[in-house]
Amino acid sequence: MIRKIALDLDGTLVSYGWDTNNEPIINHTLLQQLKDEGVTQIDICTNQAGIVFGYRSPESFVKVIDWLSRVVYNDYRIEIDSVGVSLYHEKADMKRIGSVCGEFDGLFKLTDCPIYIWVDAESRKPNPDMLRISGCTEYWGDSPEDKQAALAAGKIYRQVERFTKEWL
Repeated sequence: MIRKIALDLDGTLVSYGWDTNNEPIINHTLLQQLKDEGVTQIDICTNQAGIVFGYRSPESFVKVIDWLSRVVYNDYRIEIDSVGVSLYHEKADMKRIGSVCGEFDGLFKLTDCPIYIWVDAESRKPNPDMLRISGCTEYWGDSPEDKQAALAAGKIYRQVERFTKEWL
């Protein structure tokens, strides 16, 4: 069986709670571990309802993904194959979610990394669809929702200690 790893973003691959004024802090320990295990390609599967609520803009998110993909490849020779983003949140208005999806149009040219937008409840972790569709065999994350999604999708789950700015 081919091993394909997907990672959560916030608190796993980058510092939890990053803001749009600064690039997030990368979890270099995790990336070195992946490199040491021979991993050369990853996917990212992440809930990002904060974009819908205005905490981050679609443009800042895409720019961070582009920056992250370059750093991860240049420093560790690991390619980010794709990014799955769930914008859905039970408290978000579907019109607003649709509007935010429209804001992503034209931004995809800012990165070579394919970004897939999900807007339905079943794709928001802890639900399994985003992970099922990603084709990953393992999912690495920092939260109970990450574990629940991985197990519901029939994926191997690997717990990562939540990575925050306070680690530095």
